[in-house]
Order: sequence, then structure tokens, then C-alpha cells
Amino acid sequence: MFYRFLIKAISSINGSYIHSFAYYYTYVYCILRRFLCIKPPRHPSPVEVMGLSFPNQLGLAAGFIHDGRLLRYSGYTGLGLVEIGTINIDSAIEHDPYVIDIIHDIKNALHTYRYQRWGINLGSLDHSLTQKATADYTKGMKLFWRYADYLVINLSRPGSAVRTLQPDMQSLADFFQSIMEQHSLLKTANTNPIPITVKIAIDHLNNGHIIPVLMLVREYGFDGAIIAFENWPDIESIRRYLGTLRVKLDPFPFIIVGGIRTADDARKILDAGASLVQIYTSLVAYGPAYTKKMALML
Repeated sequence: MFYRFLIKAISSINGSYIHSFAYYYTYVYCILRRFLCIKPPRHPSPVEVMGLSFPNQLGLAAGFIHDGRLLRYSGYTGLGLVEIGTINIDSAIEHDPYVIDIIHDIKNALHTYRYQRWGINLGSLDHSLTQKATADYTKGMKLFWRYADYLVINLSRPGSAVRTLQPDMQSLADFFQSIMEQHSLLKTANTNPIPITVKIAIDHLNNGHIIPVLMLVREYGFDGAIIAFENWPDIESIRRYLGTLRVKLDPFPFIIVGGIRTADDARKILDAGASLVQIYTSLVAYGPAYTKKMALML
């Protein structure tokens, strides 16, 4: 209630401050609970997805935690997984201070109590499927391999070649092949096999190309897909479309984000075939105490 009052007050003054406020409020909330020696909530039913055990099926989508500073405390939100990023990699820069700072923060977080699974969401400012974009993603995989529980190749952003109504499927296949060849090399060189996923966006009115894209993702050996539903009218329409995807691609793991605001919404999406669900707006709108309760209700 107190958090909602603050959010409404800030929104009435300047709505552009809401996300920054939510981040710092969550940061303070989590630090206080650690200082008071309050243990992070434990869900009674962990789940196995992509070969990993997740404490629960509710996660935080990329965009809220851009770096690793909040990561060491984020278990107090009750969420079973969090994604850091999107971290834009430029393969032309040998030592990028922006990336070095994030790695430093994540290293520090590794020494704290681990409750959640951590995903590293990788991006490139080159939105086409060029050799440069491939080099950006593969460099990111190398840099963050040892710090991630799973990796995300983010192709969901505005301007991405996958968001066109008729993507070049041959270029996409070549891109996926290059990514998975690098992933195979990293698995061979390291003792810890890290699952890799692709994130794509599904627009309510323009989604005819999505099933062929997801079939390519599965064909090239990715461990799962993160699907961001954008501009959908309600949770029921998302649930129905997810059911269609599940028929076509079962048993491929899906992590669903978009339109999920309550525990009931999350249950509907999980029942429709999602392996995990992610939220963002719910944390911003209702705060970390709400997400903790929401996770325990699933």
C-alpha cells in the first residue's frame, strides 16, 4: 500500500521517474532485509527447465537490472530467476569500460548468498544479421560464460531483423548456426555447460512469421526461447496463442514475458504451456513485497 502511494505520487509529478524510483526502492528494500538477517523466501516446489533447477517459475525480465549492483540482493524479491541486461556488446572495442563494470558487479555478487538463477541478456547495436552482429554476440558469450546460469541472444528489440514481417530465413539460419558453433566451442572449453536461448517479440497483429522462426531456433539446438508478447489486448489472447505454439513446438521450453501482472495471470500462462514466466511491470507498479507474494502463490 505504501509503495503504491509513492508510485502514484511520483507519477503525478513526473512519470519518467517511475522506473528509476522502482529500482532504487527495490535496492533499499532488499538491502534492509539482508541487514536485518531476514532470509529470502523459499518456494516449496523448484522446477527443472533447460537442465537447470529454478527455485520457482516466476522471474524478472531484462531491463530492470542493467548491471550487477542489485544482483547480490535480488533474492529478497522472491523471484526464481533474474535477467541482467540487455548488455550491448561491441566486438570492435577491446576493453569496454561499460562491460568491465558489469562483470565486476557480477563477480562481487557471486560471493553472496545464491538463491536465484541468473540470465545474461546479450545485445548488439547492429540489428541486422551481419558478421559484425554475430561477432558482438559471440564475444558477449565468451565474456559472460562463467557468470551466467543461462545466456540470452536478444533479437526482440525494435529494429531487429527478426521483427520484420518477412525475415530473411536463410540469413537467420546462418546466424543461428554461427551462434551455436561458438556455443559448442565454449562448452568444450569449459566444464560448466551453459544453456542458451533466443529472445523474440510477438506483436499481436503481425505474428505470421513467428512459428517458422521458432522452429529454426529449435532446429539449431537452442535450449529454449524467451517470447515477449507485445501489444496484446489481454491475458486470454496470449494464453490462446501460446497454446497454438505449444501444439507446434512441444516440448520446447518457452519463457513468457508480457501481460502478466498477477499470480492468476502467471498461472494461466504456465497452464497453457510456459515453462517459466517473467514480469517487469508488476515489480515497477507494485513493488518487491508484491512480487515475493506472487512467487509464493504459484
